[in-house]
Order: sequence, then C-alpha cells, then structure tokens
Amino acid sequence: MATRATTIDIVSKAASSNRLAHAYLILCQDSSYAAAVLKDMAKLLLCKSPSKKQGILYPCKACTHCIKVEKDAHPDLLEIKPQGVSIRIEQIRALHEHVRFAPLEAKRRVVLIHNIEQMNQSAANALLKILEEPPGHTYLLLFTTDLGRVLPTIKSRCQVLIERGHIYREKEVPETLSATLEKVPAPVSHFVLDELFVSEQDALLQIIEVRNKLFSLLTNKDLGLCFLETSAFVASSPQKLKFCISILGLILRDLFLLKGVESERDTTGIINEDHEQLLDRLAQALDYDTLTSYEKRLRQAEMMLERNVRPEMIADFLLLFWLKRLRKIDLP
Repeated sequence: MATRATTIDIVSKAASSNRLAHAYLILCQDSSYAAAVLKDMAKLLLCKSPSKKQGILYPCKACTHCIKVEKDAHPDLLEIKPQGVSIRIEQIRALHEHVRFAPLEAKRRVVLIHNIEQMNQSAANALLKILEEPPGHTYLLLFTTDLGRVLPTIKSRCQVLIERGHIYREKEVPETLSATLEKVPAPVSHFVLDELFVSEQDALLQIIEVRNKLFSLLTNKDLGLCFLETSAFVASSPQKLKFCISILGLILRDLFLLKGVESERDTTGIINEDHEQLLDRLAQALDYDTLTSYEKRLRQAEMMLERNVRPEMIADFLLLFWLKRLRKIDLP
C-alpha cells in the first residue's frame, strides 16, 4: 500500500547524509494530501531532535519546532499559496526578503510553495533568481498537480519527486486498458494513468515497449549493440522520447529512494518493483552525486525536446550516461 513516506523517505535520506537539494518539486494530484506531506517535510527539516532508523530521519513531532510548524507559527517557515488564480510577484518579492537573513530559531529556513503551476510569468522569473543562487540555509519545497504546466526552467533547478499517496487506491483502471496494464506492476500502471494521463491503447503499448527496452539496456551483456537498438527505438518519435524521459525519471526516483540505507535494504515505495534486485545493485554502485547529475540531465532533455532538438541527439544524451556507467558495474 502506498504511503506518505515515499517522498519523505527520499528527502530524509538526503538530510541524514547532508545531501539535501535546495529545491524539491513534488508532483501529487491530491492537493490536501500534498499539503500534509509538505508540512511533514517541513517538520523534518526544522526538527530540533529528529530520530534515525535504518538510514531514515523522522521528525520527533514533540519539540518546539515541530509544534510550531503544526500550528503554522514557525518564524523560519514561509508558506506561499495562490492569491485568487495565481501566485503573484509581490509574494515572491516577500520571499526574497524572507530568505536574505539567517534563520531565527532553527538551523534552516523552509519555504513551501503550493500549486507552482499557477505562478504567473513575472513571479516565476523572480523565483528563478532564488533557485539559481539559493541561500545556504534555505530549502524550498514546491508542489504541483500538473508537471506539464511548470516552466522547464523551474523544473531544471529542482529535484522532482512523485508523491503517489492514497489517490491510487481510488483510481479505477479503464476496462479497455486493464489487460495491457497487467503486463506491468501496479505502481507503474498507476503512474501511467495518473501522471502521464494515458488513455489510448497504442500509447500504453509504446510506454511498455520503451520501459522494456530501457531495462533490457540496463541488464544486457552486449551493451554496445543494445545501446544502438534502444537509442534508435526511442528516437523514432517525439512521443517515445517523452515516454523514455518519464520512465528514466521513475528509475531514477527508485534509485534515490534506495540510496542511504546502511543495513537492511529498503524497498518501500519502489515503483519498478519487478526489477527490485537490479535497482538495488545499481543504487549501491552509483553515488548520490552521480544520480543528482543525471536528474539534471533529464530536465535538460525535456527542454531539448521542447526546443525540437534532433531526437537522435536527445536519445544519445540520455543513454550514453548509462552506457558509460554500466561498463564499470558488475551486474548479474
């Protein structure tokens, strides 16, 4: 069963190893559920005495910081929501003033921005200045219900996380797609329906084929030949390239989730659960900085696709990374 801990696990593991990104962009379709997630993350980042279990930090929820976050009264927590239909430039200007100074009570400042897709152009440009040169003590948690409406320049400066939450337990699978969706794990089918909004059989078959190709590349001993075949396949249409970026994002998300566990391997919330052992070995072999650099590469690939860069160049840009790393990793 999916729980709120999926995205919090990633952030808490990063915090426990001093590898926090300064900005996280969280995708969730349930606004009220996402608000609770963001508040729990704020407690984690501001907590005075977090506990640690199996590499994961948890807010104590009893210290003055946690209590003040719960009561929306913490001086180092700023929450920004749309005013009417948009987030306005005045709100971001106030944010600039807020982050200029050191935290008042905690070790960090935390900024929660809801429905980032509703930010107008001038506000977005002002926010970019903070994302490009974030103050060392400030961490931004951005939330959206529609990743496609978020400016690529903002996405490229954030680590994107997917909060599955309880919305998946309520989602009904269209009868026309149910037989095909049985070919992939339930978390993957939920992602296809809820984040990619796929409702056509042809598109679904393409996604499954792209996913199979990518995992074949990650496991194939003849890397050179498999790389050429996979690159040619995903470059054959813009839609396949888009699906390729999405699936690679899911793989990366699972690897981030697996990083940082020191003893017992934690597979809670893994989406590509049918390749759990492979992902576990990759997570052990690739360090956090390498995964972070590839997350930036995915955002760059999205922008390249929007700018109509040649598909072959985008495919090679995405896959050469894995070709170079896999040659150094001894996978079964």
